[in-house]
Amino acid sequence: MARITPIRVVSVTIVLAAALAGLLFVFVFGGDGTKGPFPGISLGLTAEASGLMSPGAAFPSTQAGQSSYVTGVAQIATSGDITRTVDSILANFDGSRMSEVFVNNMGDNFALVILRVPNINGMTGTEPHVYIDTDGRVVAFFLNTQNAGALMQWDVVSDIESGAFQPGGVNTTVLLDAVRNTLLAAGLAGDALNTRMDEVKHFNFEFSDATFDNLATNLLLLANTKGDVGEEVATFAVPASWKIYEVSWAGYNVIATSYYTNLYLDGSQLYRNYSDWIVNGQVGVGAFDLRASHSYKIVREREYTGADSSGLAFVILYRP
Repeated sequence: MARITPIRVVSVTIVLAAALAGLLFVFVFGGDGTKGPFPGISLGLTAEASGLMSPGAAFPSTQAGQSSYVTGVAQIATSGDITRTVDSILANFDGSRMSEVFVNNMGDNFALVILRVPNINGMTGTEPHVYIDTDGRVVAFFLNTQNAGALMQWDVVSDIESGAFQPGGVNTTVLLDAVRNTLLAAGLAGDALNTRMDEVKHFNFEFSDATFDNLATNLLLLANTKGDVGEEVATFAVPASWKIYEVSWAGYNVIATSYYTNLYLDGSQLYRNYSDWIVNGQVGVGAFDLRASHSYKIVREREYTGADSSGLAFVILYRP
């Protein structure tokens, strides 16, 4: 079992930790006094991930970043007729599947599509690519020019606010939705779908050096929301021994008026705007490493009504 690593988090915040081997436990201290530990998931360099990076592989591993994938899907592993498989999947991507799909590239035994995955309030952020091939592999990924923070699926905001959304129990991200929607379109449903989703693994191809010099083995996700006027502040600290590869963020705003919402990290403004929006960006690793502890803040300038809310999340890719 991996060692227990304390992560201090103040306020109503959700945390997901991902470890290469075993379970990395993260202690979470919430504003209500509750605390973890909660187990994470694996970002490990598996045989499947290595195979996607092998010489001659059709998967564009040199262009890929954060990913979620599943292998051996019989409904996609056809007799080699990728065109028929893709045509069938495309035909099933309708409104009930909660995605729009666009073909990006197709070869003799693979296809690469772009999915438009709805986020909170029907908005869409960064659109993931999905790779499928006749070996039955489904890989949802962002390009390595895009931020890992784009994986935040804000449709879980009600779970964050109620405290029901537990670290280690994360079952919805934009990438997971992309995999799920592809499997749905391929004909999986019910227990068969749930079983395959339980088998989904995660990997970052941008930081994937097999010599371990440049291999991000862990992912930490922090998220917070604010539903009324004023400030919502959360603080956290990471061990100095961690090697940080990427610090990216995601935010959203759902509002019926023209008043502004502001997002901050360590006193620096990340974003300010009004109306409805969903955004993501990246923070310089060097500046992030200079601080022993960090705080992030949501500031809503006026009182709002109805179901209006705002959110700010961070994804940290690192190796302990």
